[in-house]
Amino acid sequence: MLINNTTLDNGAILAVWKVEESVNELLQMLPNNQQYAQDIAKFGAEKRMKEYLTSRILLQQVLGEHKTIAYKNNGAPYITDNSYNISIAHTANYVTIIIHPTKKVGIDIERITEKVVRVKNKFLNNNELNMLQQQNDKTHCALLWAAKETLYKIVEVTVVDFQTQFIINHFMPRLSGNMLAEETATINKQRYILSYTVEKDYVLVWTVEQQP
Repeated sequence: MLINNTTLDNGAILAVWKVEESVNELLQMLPNNQQYAQDIAKFGAEKRMKEYLTSRILLQQVLGEHKTIAYKNNGAPYITDNSYNISIAHTANYVTIIIHPTKKVGIDIERITEKVVRVKNKFLNNNELNMLQQQNDKTHCALLWAAKETLYKIVEVTVVDFQTQFIINHFMPRLSGNMLAEETATINKQRYILSYTVEKDYVLVWTVEQQP
């Protein structure tokens, strides 16, 4: 079920789907569903099948027409007619995409659970650990993890140290807002503004490339 379809001020389109349908129900929402049935047959897990199908349904829903999504050698998705840049993310039973006709984009979605708190020392540096609010650490950790995943997707590097090469500046989490971030994994060492929202059981973080 489509639960979010938003056109942002910068021209990007962001959408979220809550997956409550069966694989067969999702297939029926797509043209050429026999081809899609063949595509997902290679996946062993039903969850992966649903994520694959839902990302394509989302793209179709927001554009009002069918587009084909393929993958680069590094695993990053792209639309084969190059009409939009796209980023895709999923967690539990949620799938999200963000697209823009000319600018690079990145997005991530993360469930708010204890799991991300337990692994915080693996992806947060000391400054980021010190900014965590103890009474709100699950949400704060989820936002920081999603922020670094978003950077990973827009930067498109294959090897990166999340602790030292993706840096999130100090911020106090609210229901929605922005984070300032920088990456040192590439020669450009770019800075990004990451936007976020906090929902009941997940957080959503995205960014759109700022062109000069």
